[in-house]
Amino acid sequence: MKSVKKEVTLIADKTWLISDYYLDNYYLAVGDKKAALIDTGCGIGNVLDEVREITDLPVEVLLTHGHLDHCGGMFSLESCYMCFWYNKNRAFLCQYFLGKIIFP
Repeated sequence: MKSVKKEVTLIADKTWLISDYYLDNYYLAVGDKKAALIDTGCGIGNVLDEVREITDLPVEVLLTHGHLDHCGGMFSLESCYMCFWYNKNRAFLCQYFLGKIIFP
């Protein structure tokens, strides 16, 4: 059975938009030493396999928030950073690692 690939578009130098079957989008920015994956989509397919088609660098995952259309792909990854709490004066970034939340 042939699988349907997600649409991947280079939107800037070393920056890709990955369309999650037109349900949502997430982004990959590749640096010299590591890459940043911004959100992980709905969780359809293995996000890391998609990223590995673009880069073999280590990947830091940054979630904009915890809605399932942004973090559904975390099942294929070990850890992420997510804005835990925000108001107009400050935001706190916490790390989620192997099922444990690590606060700063």
